[in-house]
Amino acid sequence: MFSLMMLNLLMAVQARADIDTRPFILAGNPVALRKDDQTIWQDGGRSSVLESATLMAVKGFTIATEGTPGGTNTGDGTVTVVAKLADGKNLIIGDYNLEVTGAGVDGRVPGATTPGTNTGNGTVTALAIVAGEFPKVGDWVLTCTNATEGGTASGTNAFTGTGNGTSSAITTGVNAIAGDYIILCIDATISGSEIFSVTDPDGVHLADLTVGVAYSNTHLGLTLTDGTSDFIVGDFWTMTMVIEHGGLFTLTDPDGVDVKEDIVLPGGAGGTVAVESGGISFTVTDGSTDFAVDDDFTMAIAAAEGGVWKLEDPNGNSIATGLTMGGVPLGATVFNVGGITFTITDGATDFIVGDTFALTVTSIKKWTPYDPAGVHGEQIPMGIYDPESTVGDITAAALIAGDVVDMPILIEGARFDRDKLVFENSGAYTDLVLGTTLTVEEHLRTLGLVAENTIAGSAAENV
Repeated sequence: MFSLMMLNLLMAVQARADIDTRPFILAGNPVALRKDDQTIWQDGGRSSVLESATLMAVKGFTIATEGTPGGTNTGDGTVTVVAKLADGKNLIIGDYNLEVTGAGVDGRVPGATTPGTNTGNGTVTALAIVAGEFPKVGDWVLTCTNATEGGTASGTNAFTGTGNGTSSAITTGVNAIAGDYIILCIDATISGSEIFSVTDPDGVHLADLTVGVAYSNTHLGLTLTDGTSDFIVGDFWTMTMVIEHGGLFTLTDPDGVDVKEDIVLPGGAGGTVAVESGGISFTVTDGSTDFAVDDDFTMAIAAAEGGVWKLEDPNGNSIATGLTMGGVPLGATVFNVGGITFTITDGATDFIVGDTFALTVTSIKKWTPYDPAGVHGEQIPMGIYDPESTVGDITAAALIAGDVVDMPILIEGARFDRDKLVFENSGAYTDLVLGTTLTVEEHLRTLGLVAENTIAGSAAENV
């Protein structure tokens, strides 16, 4: 009994030892189809050797990482090919044409601010697009609708009549109107407490005033004091109100809609008001000469940034139209069309109709290690490098330096040891091959490359 157990153990040890010494191509296999003049693609980032018996694929093409701008482009943006779609293997060799067919409409850029034939010499400056907003394209108009709103008022009082009383403590209110306020004695019954009516420059009667009592409302304030000669009915004061600076403005959009009607320029020389409305912003500044009613400014907003594009294959066939960039200045938009993923990035100068880029696809058809995440053909296993170890491993330095030529690749008609096949890039027999429902192992069988186990499931092996 002991001798039988020792024999089984020795057999298992020997079976495992044979894994390292048996050939990759199994004994008694029919003649395999091996090509000895194949080229292996340069790998500038290689850090390890390429081992014999590595599963390989054919890299069918490459695509330039940057689009080549047309020689007469106005826009200075760029096109970058950042990735390729999984169906990239169907690309046509040659130059794909990416062309602007329409100006950008999603973006906005401020244009000139033009004053009308204004009386006032104040200014509108700092026209800008509010971040994240897309104001209407066209001419926005800022119009002065009230020249004195918010201005600085001052009043002077002149007397006409018999009494010799005085006026003092003159003030102006927020609703003061430029022009003459008439303060008329209408009741002189009580000496020293005469009553005066108050009328604004528009003829509107305000609250009455009593001599000796401080008077105040939103238009004006003052105090009339009795003198040695009493006021009599018909005596009157003329308070001349002067309002300087300030102004009330209305902002109208390009469609003629008033979007903001309460823009008030504060009184005082050089006063300013910052405005943000309708997706635009700007600053109004008072000048040395006051604004007058109907003074205006025209502010232009233009469509800009972005653009509408088309993509054509190297044969001139249309692949996609209406590819619209976002309107963010200096922004980037990613597109996935025609088997290519590319990014168009806006520049300082906008693209115009007719600007073009060439996306160049170049044929390679060279061997490279199988990569399930590849997009140029690397994801489809097609052969095995140096299956009989006649050449040996290829050093990383050799692959970094350039293509390696005259290498043997087994492409069909062989049974091989499944345990000795080398996978790179985390590949495995169970990977699904792109465009099929087959695993890598099943796909290799369609090429006549059959993976077989070489250790029998004996009691000895499983001890």
